[in-house]
Amino acid sequence: REGGNKFSGQFFAAYTNHGMTSNNLSDEITAKGVTTVPSITKIYDYSPSFGGPIKKDKLWFYSTYRKNGSNGTYANVFFDSDPAKPGPNPNILWDDTTRLTSQATARNKFSGFHDKQFRHQPYRTSSPTQSPEASAGTRYPSMYIAQAKWTAPVTSKLLAEFAGSYYHEEQTFIPSPSWPGPSVYPEFEISTGKFTKAAPASGGLLNPNTYNPMIYWNLVGSVAYVTGSLAFKVGWSDYFGTSVTERPDWLPTLRFSNGAPLQVQMTALPSTS
Repeated sequence: REGGNKFSGQFFAAYTNHGMTSNNLSDEITAKGVTTVPSITKIYDYSPSFGGPIKKDKLWFYSTYRKNGSNGTYANVFFDSDPAKPGPNPNILWDDTTRLTSQATARNKFSGFHDKQFRHQPYRTSSPTQSPEASAGTRYPSMYIAQAKWTAPVTSKLLAEFAGSYYHEEQTFIPSPSWPGPSVYPEFEISTGKFTKAAPASGGLLNPNTYNPMIYWNLVGSVAYVTGSLAFKVGWSDYFGTSVTERPDWLPTLRFSNGAPLQVQMTALPSTS
């Protein structure tokens, strides 16, 4: 939305908690080795938005904010330190967007857009084969996009459009909050295919010691000419950027077979690519 000469807005909200859920854990499911099912403590989602004129007939804005998240537990996931304690599954996400639109002159329209997001999933890789202590989380401390566009009907037959965008994202894959620390070796039991004790440098669903910054630019432009039943349009696009993956040193994974030491799995670290 671009906004307009009248202030307006809206609000959306949704919520549920444990009292609005059910449990389908039956004897048949338990017989297959599943002792717990996913649980929900809460799920929430709310989004206010508002827009209007900054200068009537010249400059407008429209902004939206959204936050959603959930909390609960995974199915059949338990702590190494407490085999009766279910593994948590919290998630937090928010998004903030603003658009500015300016009708500078009758033939020149400018618009700007900015969107910033945040996401944190501290126990993202917890599963029946990866305990909470051995799981990895994802956190995006900086993730945003900025765009600008110019549109100009130069004449009744000639239209020019030019736009550019800048995208910035920082991904961090980190050990879960239950990680016991850098001095504890990750362990892997080959008879069950399960990681325990600490997050492994490789072999798990995500590598916990990874920093991945990305920057991308996108530039586009076009000119269109229309006369009678004929139309001609020419344009160009240039997309470029960088993506880097940095991983510090990490302890090797100790591999066991039915509890007996078997192998030590090494990963070539530190690394940058």
